[in-house]
Amino acid sequence: MAPKATRVPVQRVDAPRRSSNKGYVSSAYSALTSPENASVVRSVAVFGAAVAFFSSSWSEFLLPPECYDTIRYDSIRHAEMLQLANA
Repeated sequence: MAPKATRVPVQRVDAPRRSSNKGYVSSAYSALTSPENASVVRSVAVFGAAVAFFSSSWSEFLLPPECYDTIRYDSIRHAEMLQLANA
């Protein structure tokens, strides 16, 4: 025997519903500033700062002095060899 069909009454609300559609910028801001995303946001910020530092000329300060002098000496010697070859 098939089960009886029961109907569930649905009440309609006459008052208009307010949609909670937030703008893209405000929803992105609230997502970035939420405490559950703080570690991810911090990690991305540190990674971006590290990439910016290593791609700048400030990263040369991390080289040891003798290595920097060797690189500079090699580039000067290479320039001298090029001038002798072109002369």
